[in-house]
Amino acid sequence: MAYDKFQAIKKNYRVSEKTFLLFAFCFGALGILLAMFKPVSHKKNKIKFFILIPIFLILNIAMSYLLLMKLV
Repeated sequence: MAYDKFQAIKKNYRVSEKTFLLFAFCFGALGILLAMFKPVSHKKNKIKFFILIPIFLILNIAMSYLLLMKLV
């Protein structure tokens, strides 16, 4: 998120939104959610991110719990 924000300021090549959403789905939702608000404040006004990232975070937590219970 910080890299993409820096690239946006410099008007250079950007990371696609699909890539961010894929990372969020694959256990990266917490990091993206935190970066949306502090300290990067990137993509927080995009309705797609505002809705999907918290949903992915819930899914990440649920999947982590299920995987942990499977291993124990």
